[in-house]
Amino acid sequence: MSGAKEEADTESLQLEKKSLVQRLLKRNDKHFVKYIGSTTTHGVVHIFSGKSTLRRLFWFFLVLGAASGCFYNIVDRIIYYATWPTQTSVQIAFFERQAFPAVSVCNLNALNRSYVAANNLTELVDYLYAEELMLLEQDDAAGDEPAMMGGGPRQAAYSELRQCPNTTLLQQNVSLNLSALFQQASHLPQSLVLGCSFSGKRCSHRDFKATLTELGLCYTFNSGEDGSEVLEIDGTSSRNSLRLILNVEQDDYVATLNGDAGVKIAVHPQGEPPLPDSEGIAVPPGRQAFIGLKKATFLDQSTRKKCKDESTVGSFHFLHNKYKYSFPACRVDCFYSKLSDKCDCVESSFGTPYDPPYSERPQCSTEHICCVASSYLQPENCTCLNACSFVEYSSSTSYAQFPSNHLLQRFSEISNISTSQIQQNILSVNVYFETLNVNEKVTSDAYSVVSLLSDIGGQLGLFVGASLISFTEFLVWLLDELKDRCCGMSERRINKFIRRHFKRDQVKSSTDEQEMSDKQHNGP
Repeated sequence: MSGAKEEADTESLQLEKKSLVQRLLKRNDKHFVKYIGSTTTHGVVHIFSGKSTLRRLFWFFLVLGAASGCFYNIVDRIIYYATWPTQTSVQIAFFERQAFPAVSVCNLNALNRSYVAANNLTELVDYLYAEELMLLEQDDAAGDEPAMMGGGPRQAAYSELRQCPNTTLLQQNVSLNLSALFQQASHLPQSLVLGCSFSGKRCSHRDFKATLTELGLCYTFNSGEDGSEVLEIDGTSSRNSLRLILNVEQDDYVATLNGDAGVKIAVHPQGEPPLPDSEGIAVPPGRQAFIGLKKATFLDQSTRKKCKDESTVGSFHFLHNKYKYSFPACRVDCFYSKLSDKCDCVESSFGTPYDPPYSERPQCSTEHICCVASSYLQPENCTCLNACSFVEYSSSTSYAQFPSNHLLQRFSEISNISTSQIQQNILSVNVYFETLNVNEKVTSDAYSVVSLLSDIGGQLGLFVGASLISFTEFLVWLLDELKDRCCGMSERRINKFIRRHFKRDQVKSSTDEQEMSDKQHNGP
């Protein structure tokens, strides 16, 4: 009995609420009344069923404020999601063995003086590469000012060069190929590499591959090119390293080409071009350089990646397919592409392009030297993306005297080089891993679609108590209203038509009956 009574009370309360809502709305919309009385969205029913106007106004403004706060926070989350935020996680992985990077060695003097003199190119080289001496030359008039500031005697020649003069000197060497010049006139590997060992095993200059760079011809150890095996190492410290003894041959330097003596060491992953001019480590004669390496890997797994797949082929005009895509490779290829467009010739340190229009252009010669020089002095800006996956080696370098005073005499006896020549030309390089640990950095989405939906659901639940069910209720009410508006109008028209015809038929029938009654009453 008590259960039936409670059920009756509940039903009575629902009827009273619906009756009150109908009275307040002053309408007989059964679907709207049903929706207001049963919706799971908090607070809405109190706007219509409050016992006083003040209470209904209180609930109205409360629901309005909550809905506004909910809307504001949802829009804020959507805007944040549209920025595609990312996060980078870092973890340290340990390996017992590591692939050793490629190591490129570049003599700071790109041209061999003996070759230049033998081919009557001394005057041309002096003319083209006199910048270092001009920086030191004093102006005759100013006295204390450098020639670059005051306009010394050689500065005039330098200015003429930048204005592309039609001089007799350039006309005599108009067919000289600049790339071929650096390839043929560079220091030979057997003269540069006096000693080589890798992880205790002997190696030689034959293990180096020639690569033409912006510093001239460089020699790369462990390049991994042409299917050669990439060497690995299983220990740290300078005892498990690449050890090189190098001879820079200062006596064969071109005096006006460069004011520096020594080599540059570029450490880079296999499949990437060496960039000794911007990333190389300089080592002077009479020193031993200890270059400690740390390896880091980068991987972008975000949804909207701002990077390019490293396996992309056909990305380069000049680097060909022997190099995978990387940020340095893209910058190099872009520079030579724009230089070629500007000077209408091909000046590539990495080979001749094989796709038009670059393959149809001649090699840059002294005829184009002014344009080429201006391109090097004012390089074009290139927009390049990082690779989605790449390896980076960070280095720390320390130096010591080489050879020591104790070893100097012994070294002279073995190499048949005088002690003074050793001090002026010989240096040593040790390249090794400081640790076999690898910093693995992974970039991923910081805010996914699931996180966005979770935040939207949280805001709806916190402010207005709404959920997916609440929206379903609203859609059901909206469909019911549309159905009544469309179908109800047709039904009313049909009923009106039926009533009109029924009334006309009823009047006609009544008229006929009246006539028949009159006839019967009057008789024949």
